[in-house]
Amino acid sequence: MKVRAGFTIIEIVLVLAVAGLIILMVFVALPALQRSQRDTARKNDISRLVSAITDYKTNNRGRAPFATSGQSRNLGAGQFVDDYLTLKASGSGSGASFADPLGSEYQFVRQLDGGAGSGQILVTPGGRCDGDAPSGSGSGTGGLSSSAGLGSRSGAVRIKLEGGGQHCAEY
Repeated sequence: MKVRAGFTIIEIVLVLAVAGLIILMVFVALPALQRSQRDTARKNDISRLVSAITDYKTNNRGRAPFATSGQSRNLGAGQFVDDYLTLKASGSGSGASFADPLGSEYQFVRQLDGGAGSGQILVTPGGRCDGDAPSGSGSGTGGLSSSAGLGSRSGAVRIKLEGGGQHCAEY
């Protein structure tokens, strides 16, 4: 009886099918893993922001860094970001910016109407976190009415997460 060395077609097809399934699982799982890592970075950025707000309030007699008067949605926190959130390289005037994991710099906006967009941090002066959503006066979305929370020394910040939901923290 003659014995042949080698693989049959069925064995080769089976190995290729298993390899294809493994590659498919990697391509399905990889984007979800990357999304999760970006959301973790956003949560860490919010923690860093709350710490910076606390430092700012300590240095400025308890005042919060964001303008809390008027109806402007954009809070214009440029100097606060430069002084408290930008990581400066030793010996140089420039450093890493406070930016979303996708690369754009964060925008600080007051919750008047609507929710957070990509790369936006919603600031609710006088608000509190209710789970992962800030609560306060105004609409049911945790927004501010025209005069609620103005001049407040505490509040809540939140950011929209890619994986769904949002992350909220109080300062």
